[in-house]
Amino acid sequence: MKTLIQTVTVLVLCLIAQLYLPWWIVAIIAAAVGYQFDNTPGASFIAGFAGVAALWLGYAFWIDQQTGALLTEKIAQLFPGKSVAGIYTLTALAGGVAGGLGGLAGAWVKNAMK
Repeated sequence: MKTLIQTVTVLVLCLIAQLYLPWWIVAIIAAAVGYQFDNTPGASFIAGFAGVAALWLGYAFWIDQQTGALLTEKIAQLFPGKSVAGIYTLTALAGGVAGGLGGLAGAWVKNAMK
């Protein structure tokens, strides 16, 4: 249950921050949330990964719906064998890794301070 709350916290804080700050702020937020929650490093990685991946996947889908998928289709053509779904997956993975590593770093710092 704590991991789910941490995931939702990462998602909501990153959603707000992404409106005003650069993309890499998700790692800093995930690290801060990972530090605040007394979770294991593995659970903090999963929470950061899931929160940011869900946010970026949803945001990519929302942008795609607003623009009629023009940019996603053009990017998919640049990569042989990639579809629009593949581009969504790569987007979610990129954001998820940034958030997951941030959450992991926050948990490691918390453990080091004990």
